[in-house]
Amino acid sequence: MRLMHLVHTPRHSGAEVLVRDLCLRHAADGHACAVAAFAPSAEAFKPELDKLTAAGVTLDIPDAVLGGADRAWRYAAAIRAFKPDVIFGHSALPAIYGRLAVLLAGSKAKFISILHSGTDDYADRKLRWGERLLQARTDQIIAVSQSAADSYLRRLKVSPPMRIVLNGVDLDRFYAARERRGEIRQALDLSDMDRLLLQVGRLAPVKQQRFTLEAVTPLLREDPSLKLWFAGIVEDADYAAAFEADVARAGLGDRIRFLGPRLDVPDLLSAADVYLMPSLSEAHSIAFLEAMASGPPMVASEIESFAFAKGIEGISLIDLSSPDAAAKFANAVREAGGRYIHAMDAYDLKATAEQYALLAESVVKSGAR
Repeated sequence: MRLMHLVHTPRHSGAEVLVRDLCLRHAADGHACAVAAFAPSAEAFKPELDKLTAAGVTLDIPDAVLGGADRAWRYAAAIRAFKPDVIFGHSALPAIYGRLAVLLAGSKAKFISILHSGTDDYADRKLRWGERLLQARTDQIIAVSQSAADSYLRRLKVSPPMRIVLNGVDLDRFYAARERRGEIRQALDLSDMDRLLLQVGRLAPVKQQRFTLEAVTPLLREDPSLKLWFAGIVEDADYAAAFEADVARAGLGDRIRFLGPRLDVPDLLSAADVYLMPSLSEAHSIAFLEAMASGPPMVASEIESFAFAKGIEGISLIDLSSPDAAAKFANAVREAGGRYIHAMDAYDLKATAEQYALLAESVVKSGAR
């Protein structure tokens, strides 16, 4: 089959990382794959695009951010050139512009929308009306979590056929890094006495890096062996500026570091002594799964999308709506220790890629809309 994925911006974020992994897996299985975007790649993601090119994946990435109708026309040109059998639109905007592009291109490709967001995308009236107008052009919806499906159905009332397909990760990458923990820590200049607290995620209010800093700073003052590192892209410039000001006020020098986007996330997770994830909301977080595969103890928020991990040894879920949330979070971090091996077969990328391929085959076989 010829499979095309539409994204907003190639970057180190959940949807785009999943697209990268799906393309690599599907290309290895003999499918022709393509990725199109309507914004230039983040600089740190360009090595990932090189991997896709080396695997034979066709890329259509603009040099400048496109707006309005230019997005649909750019997608349409990519569709005409690649001639996909099935198109996957990842998240609300790529799905909307993608279905318009199918019409502009005069393509007979089947269209599958992917609901990635843990927030209520269709609370926006314009997106909601656009989605209603284009539902007839949708052959299948994939929701990465029940909460994503419920949010869509609450806003749109009716929908095309919908299937929940859990995100998967390339477990082998994280298992391999887990086995090299000592070597990796040495390369990162971490001594045996150092205790690394790590949070990975885009710098934005929903990820709550500022909460992490507030909760954990007292621990850093108590224990000079602690280090606190954050990794991820900057999504919200104002939030990033406030976060940097918080770090400066903490006055703990380079014991608190913002690493920016990183290509070595498996290594960072292997090196971490505690993984932190106090998100306000998630759909089905790839970062959470990557941390589980890597084995550090985890302290995260008690939200619906993390409920599957409740009671799993080594994972503490904290109700962040309580008045003493910061103290409870800090106490869970203080008590966390050890390394853990979790059952991860249900979250293996191989299974996720197989389900995407099977759904693509099924919509092609179904014939006309």
